[in-house]
Amino acid sequence: MRHVPSDKYTIAWFKLAECIERGEREKAYGVYRLLAHSIADQAYAYQLEGDLLRSFEDPRAYQKYQSAAKLYYQERRWHEAAGLCEHLKLLGFLTLEQRLMMIDIHQQLGNRDYSAALKVEVKTLHPEQEDYAAVDPQLHGLAQELLAKQPKKKA
Repeated sequence: MRHVPSDKYTIAWFKLAECIERGEREKAYGVYRLLAHSIADQAYAYQLEGDLLRSFEDPRAYQKYQSAAKLYYQERRWHEAAGLCEHLKLLGFLTLEQRLMMIDIHQQLGNRDYSAALKVEVKTLHPEQEDYAAVDPQLHGLAQELLAKQPKKKA
C-alpha cells in the first residue's frame, strides 16, 4: 500500500460503510475510487469493488468477483481464490472456467476428495463441453483427464 496517513485511511473506510448503509450509491462509489488508489493489491481492489456493487444489487459485482478470483489464482494465492470461487458458487455465478480453476486450486491445497467431487460436478453440469483447452490452456491437462473418464457418445 502507498503511504496514507492512517487516520485519513481509517476515516475513508468508515465513510464508505456509512454511504453504503444510507444507500448513497454514487457517493459510496466515489469514496471507493479514492480509497482504491491506496490499495496496491489489484485482486483485493476488484473484490472490494464487487462487494460494493453487490451491496447495491448491481449485477456487475459478479464480473468483479470473477476478475479477483482469476488474479488470485494467477498469483497462486490459493486460499483467497478458493474462498472467492466458493462465494461465486454459492451465489450461482460460477462459470466453467472457475469450476476448472477450483479443481486445480483444491489440488494445490491438497484437498483431493473435494477436487474429485468438483471434477464430477463439471462433468455433470457441462457434458456438452468438449474443448476445455479453449477455456484456459493452463487447465487443459485437467480437461483431458475429465474427457478420458467421460463415457463415449453413441453414434
